[in-house]
Amino acid sequence: ANPNEMHKTQITIALTSLSLSRVGSMGRLGFLVLATRMLSAASFTAYYREPGWPHGLPRGARGISAVAVDHTAPGKEIYVSQRGSAYPQPILVFSGVGVLLRSFGSAQISHLNGTWGSHGINIEFDLTRGTKLWVYDISAGALLVFDRFGKLLDRGGYDGHGSGVAPMQYGNVADGSFSQDMSTAYIADGDGGVNNRIVALNTTYGLGDPQGVLWIAGNAEGSPHGTGDPRFRSPHSIAVHGPTGNLIVADRENNRTVLLSVSGKHLGDWSCPRLGLMGKAWGVRSWASSTADLIFLATSDSPEDGNNQYLHVLDGSGITPHSFGPCNVLQTLTIDTAVCVTPHELGVDAENGDVYLGCVTQNATQGSVAGLLKFQRGAGL
Repeated sequence: ANPNEMHKTQITIALTSLSLSRVGSMGRLGFLVLATRMLSAASFTAYYREPGWPHGLPRGARGISAVAVDHTAPGKEIYVSQRGSAYPQPILVFSGVGVLLRSFGSAQISHLNGTWGSHGINIEFDLTRGTKLWVYDISAGALLVFDRFGKLLDRGGYDGHGSGVAPMQYGNVADGSFSQDMSTAYIADGDGGVNNRIVALNTTYGLGDPQGVLWIAGNAEGSPHGTGDPRFRSPHSIAVHGPTGNLIVADRENNRTVLLSVSGKHLGDWSCPRLGLMGKAWGVRSWASSTADLIFLATSDSPEDGNNQYLHVLDGSGITPHSFGPCNVLQTLTIDTAVCVTPHELGVDAENGDVYLGCVTQNATQGSVAGLLKFQRGAGL
């Protein structure tokens, strides 16, 4: 789409560096390795909302909780979690141009109190066995792994919600991410519920195998895998910063973003940008190319009231394996309540940096595209 023809969501550019203690973000197979990681506000290409994407949600789909992008599929495929019970499937798959291709998940994903349990989703790019979609089922306390057509490949989470390690249990599991080589899965286990922790898993083991647990940052009392307690309160989203491997955690109810090392060590907390009087970090993702190293942070109030709704784009080029460096907010997009209430989880196209945003409280009109937004990099302001 021509950015000059796109609807310009209200944008604020902050060119000054603000103080920060530490932070990180997300990596993905297919991300380009950075030859140089220098980025300045002057060279930054701004984001714009692309109107008319997708071409329409199926009637009854609503409560968009998460988005994940398979840039390796022909024409690309966009996976969307919808939690409205009026549509019979929780996972929707769109083409890159926004046409619904298929849907699945009703036989495996939990359904409780009129809501599908698919809270977060992400993609593991397996070069030998193909794309695998991970679904983080908050109602069942479970991890579900599907192939791209909806066949269930694996399931983790023993006997409902809990904090056990052998066998592994999960609470209100919210989101996940992967190391750049896909050897490690990181799980944000704690959108409320019994746990407030990050769990690292070796992906060469089955999800039910206790040998696969590498470490736990958070409530890990009595576990030999504990790395310390960052005192999370609803770690709602997690992303890996590809160039360094560090982890960013959106610690929603503490109104902060936390940086962990690849071994689960708490490196510090992020206080930039300001999230509004009550705005809190809900979703986090990142993207890196040969010319850009970007962090995306979706913020909103909690409980949801439609205030302090933003998508922040930040410069990640100052991040090292041990610290953040200065925080430079490159762009802040205000999210209009007419198209989204409560920015939730994010998805990023690893090939071109396009950003997708799911909003859990959307326009109640059945079949409306409200609640599912796409942002493209344009030609600047």
